[in-house]
Amino acid sequence: LSVMAPPNFLLEVAASLVIALRAGRITRPTMDVVMGALGVIAIDEVNAHQFAEAVVEVALRTGTRVADAAYLETARRAKATLITADRTQLEGAIRMGLSAIPLNEVPALEA
Repeated sequence: LSVMAPPNFLLEVAASLVIALRAGRITRPTMDVVMGALGVIAIDEVNAHQFAEAVVEVALRTGTRVADAAYLETARRAKATLITADRTQLEGAIRMGLSAIPLNEVPALEA
């Protein structure tokens, strides 16, 4: 399984982890383990300005939030299948002609 994410992915995860830590839902060691595990995800390394311009166009064309459009643009550039739980993002991917699967239709991985 190969996972690709836009540059903002790590910041989004980090923000969620800090919120969970502050709310007492996770411990600091758990947060550290999750952050460490994220090292296996390939981050789309692109010219930030060009990427932002492309993402703005995707957001305008699909009606998605800019942060969500970054995932659409990353999937487009990587010619990858987008897996998402976000209906608007899924619909945007379909409008763009991208391969996309709702998260609830992804089969569980065997351990």
